[in-house]
Amino acid sequence: MATKSGCGQSGFALFGAMLIVPLILTVGLAVIDLSGWNSLRTSLQLAADQISYQGASALPDRQAVVAAVSAAASRLSIPGLKADVIFSPGKDLEVSIRLKARYRGSALAMLGVFDQSLTVEREGRAAVVPKDVLIILGLGSTLRPVPWPRNPSEFSAW
Repeated sequence: MATKSGCGQSGFALFGAMLIVPLILTVGLAVIDLSGWNSLRTSLQLAADQISYQGASALPDRQAVVAAVSAAASRLSIPGLKADVIFSPGKDLEVSIRLKARYRGSALAMLGVFDQSLTVEREGRAAVVPKDVLIILGLGSTLRPVPWPRNPSEFSAW
C-alpha cells in the first residue's frame, strides 16, 4: 500500500508543477512588459516637460516654438514618437506639448499571448510668467538702504 500512495503523490506534484511553471512564466513576462511600458511612460513625461520648457523659451513667437519643439523631439531616441504643440486660447505665454508613442510589449508577444501595441501619451505644460523684481540699493558697509537715484549718473560707482 505504501508504494501506491507514494506514486500518487509524486504524480500530483508533477501535475502541479506542470500547471504552476507556465503560470509563473506568463506572470513574469507580463511584469517585464508592464515595467517596460512604465519606463516608456516615465521617459515620455520627462521628455514632455523638457520640451515644453524649451518651447516656452521661444515664446511669444509661435513659429519659433514649433521649430524648437520639432528639433527637440527629433533628438529623442524614442521610436514612433509624435509631438503636438498646443497653444492655449487667450494665453500668449503658455505652451503645452503632447507626446505620443506606441509601446509594443515584447515579452508576451514572444509567446503570442498579447500581440497588441499600447499608445502612451503624456503632456507637459510650461508658461512664461512675468516676475516682479524688487531691487534694494544699500551701502556696502552698513547695508542701509539708499534712495533710488533719479538718473544713473547719480550712482557714484557707475
